[in-house]
Amino acid sequence: MKLRLAGMFVALAANFLFAEPGGSYVLTGKESGVEEIVKVDMAQYPDLYQGESINIYLGKFKAKNDIGRKKYKAGDQLYFPHTKTSKKLSDDLEKFVGEWCNEDFSTRGITRVHIDKYSNVFKVRMWGRCHPKECDWGEEIAIFSDEGSSSLSVTWEKSFCVREQKIVILEDGDLEITSATHYVDKSGRKDRTSTDRFEKGLKHDWSD
Repeated sequence: MKLRLAGMFVALAANFLFAEPGGSYVLTGKESGVEEIVKVDMAQYPDLYQGESINIYLGKFKAKNDIGRKKYKAGDQLYFPHTKTSKKLSDDLEKFVGEWCNEDFSTRGITRVHIDKYSNVFKVRMWGRCHPKECDWGEEIAIFSDEGSSSLSVTWEKSFCVREQKIVILEDGDLEITSATHYVDKSGRKDRTSTDRFEKGLKHDWSD
């Protein structure tokens, strides 16, 4: 069954806005049909569609969007059901989100971390130990990787150093941040690597 939109039937690939499983897609009015929408998305995200046949997933897609009973027009949204792979990935992504507090209350480094996710974009905000209150590092975009184990990587460029970090979720649910700091202020300080452990929801007064 084809999804007819104002009588427009044109090549899809050049006009397709990819969604990926678990996401949504806004109809442009230039799509040629439901099956092609799904096929193009499966070709764009093959790793997320592992183990899914076109026919079985197409059935899920039609059921999710009530295709055949509901009328659609340009500007309406279609929703892509999760696959097993995308659902696991989505769950892994959500584990990072939240407010994290350093378990070492005597730290002279990172005190708190706040991680947000907008679609599949992560934003990380950090605070460091300062006097009389914490120093706000600001916010940076983090890159997600699921090679080996799920992790985020983020780089902070300051006037005195460049700090590259790898953020992972440990088996017990804690957050671990490994920071590699390269000093660029000609102070003579040696580069260093440190590891901090954070607990979600933990509260502490970091003022001195």
